[in-house]
Amino acid sequence: MRATIHLTIRRGATQLLEQTIPDVSAGTYPWISPPPHHGRDGRRADTRHGHQRRGKTRKRTIATSVAVYALALNSSYSLSSGLPGYTTSDILAIPYAVTGVGNKTITLYIDGVSYSVQSVTRAGTTTAPSSATAGAHEGRHTAQLIAELTIGAKEIRSESIYFDYFVGKTEDLPRIGVMLRRHDGHILSPKSILSLASTLSSLPATAFTMPSTIP
Repeated sequence: MRATIHLTIRRGATQLLEQTIPDVSAGTYPWISPPPHHGRDGRRADTRHGHQRRGKTRKRTIATSVAVYALALNSSYSLSSGLPGYTTSDILAIPYAVTGVGNKTITLYIDGVSYSVQSVTRAGTTTAPSSATAGAHEGRHTAQLIAELTIGAKEIRSESIYFDYFVGKTEDLPRIGVMLRRHDGHILSPKSILSLASTLSSLPATAFTMPSTIP
């Protein structure tokens, strides 16, 4: 026997989300991700399911309260600033803004390895720089930023931000650079970065930004 699930999320009289899931069999299923919202608030989630038995439709409605937390990370770093090439002693300053409640941890990865960790305790939006020495050797490097927040046993991750930069000057310009965001907060490993760099090196020499996010 299969049912159709109708899910509605409301805050007061405002409907935030409506979703229909057809042809659902009996069992336990994971909760969907609610729409993002800064901070915490009370929401009401109503689920209504119906199935047919002997030609008749049977319905049942269940309601529960939902606490919603969200975490947002943004950076105004310009990809073009790192393409001409830093010196090995230059300081790579990465401005970021993090929004959310609670004690937030911002981690900077250089070439896929954790480099520095900063803690932000204030609520709302905090703007601060994350910095690192540009690199010990010449060539392509990558920086990645992510914010994390722990609520009880649940860990919330922001979108992750990735961008390329170079160390060392060269007359062989332009250079290829990528800046992108990932909705799932994934951090590329050193091995994955090498694979991406190999792909980029096969492209025509240019410098570009990928403005769209990767789900």
